[in-house]
Amino acid sequence: MTESIVLTGGPCGGKSSALPFLKEELEKCGWRVLTVGETATDLMQSGITPSGMKEYADYQHINTKYMLFKHNLFFNAAEIMPDDKPTVIIFDRGINDCLAYAQWDLFESALKNHGTTPIAARDRYGAVFHMTTAADGAEEYYTLKNNKVRTETPEQAIALDRKTLSCWVGHPHLRVIGNSGNFEQKLNHLLNEIKGYLGIPTRKEIERKFLIEYPDFSGVELHNKVDITQVYLNMPDGSKCRVRKRGIGEDAVYIKTEKRKITDTERVEIESRLSKEEYDCLCQYADKERQPIIKTRHLVVWREKYFEIDVFPFWQDKAVLEIELLSADEPFEIPPFISVIKEVTDDPRYTNASLAKAIPND
Repeated sequence: MTESIVLTGGPCGGKSSALPFLKEELEKCGWRVLTVGETATDLMQSGITPSGMKEYADYQHINTKYMLFKHNLFFNAAEIMPDDKPTVIIFDRGINDCLAYAQWDLFESALKNHGTTPIAARDRYGAVFHMTTAADGAEEYYTLKNNKVRTETPEQAIALDRKTLSCWVGHPHLRVIGNSGNFEQKLNHLLNEIKGYLGIPTRKEIERKFLIEYPDFSGVELHNKVDITQVYLNMPDGSKCRVRKRGIGEDAVYIKTEKRKITDTERVEIESRLSKEEYDCLCQYADKERQPIIKTRHLVVWREKYFEIDVFPFWQDKAVLEIELLSADEPFEIPPFISVIKEVTDDPRYTNASLAKAIPND
């Protein structure tokens, strides 16, 4: 079993300090931890800098090529390691961090030269944890001294932090680690989020769900969306699960999910990636009593929380908002552009499985 995690964020967010801390703590939990340093820092400390190239696009191409090589190397190495313990690869920045420093067309072209796309590059990692720059909320700790290639003022750091975060909005598991406490508390917050993702001790899905009025996304800065098709299955052995197609065309990701309910807000969730061929094969076991759920999922970051808003074609006046939490009583604030009709966390009529039964046959 191999998991992959990206640490991202603005300048002086704590990524470099977090890597050895996470390695030590996760190894105590029985995991093999592989850490991958920041590619741009490696290049610039070696003398390969944007200003040293004839064209900025040349530097972007080299940075992307080197990052893809390094990351593929670690993914491949993890596959051939002994299976005596689970493995997690922690990357100091992922491919899509490059987009914060380059125009979309340059970034897309650089990835195309290496046989991938921005969305496929984003979603190749299992989870993304954005560590907010100290310049935003912990100004007294913002410094340029611990990284020789860092030059940003606090104002520039905050702008770059938000731009970097925007590059990852749309990923299925994005979490923002802010500066609400001291740095030790920030590291422990990060560790707890990662433990929750890895299932230490057990992976749980803890969520709150709300029926909302149809939202207006105009003017929402940290926002992205993805098309989802969800099919419920009745397997030959009598078990029930679902498969999901997330995205379209070559960017589509296929996932099989099994859930076991613990409480109204807590579930154990087991996910596995599928190939398109495996997905198509499993769809032959589609539950005949349920129609496929087709929806557009809007992903919004607000006040360091990641909200999922599902818009369905059979509703023109309402939608469903969900937020995944570390604990059932974790505080959060619903974005101001959202008008809540009612909470439906424990209302079985608003599960996707129930909605799939209510969709009329064409």
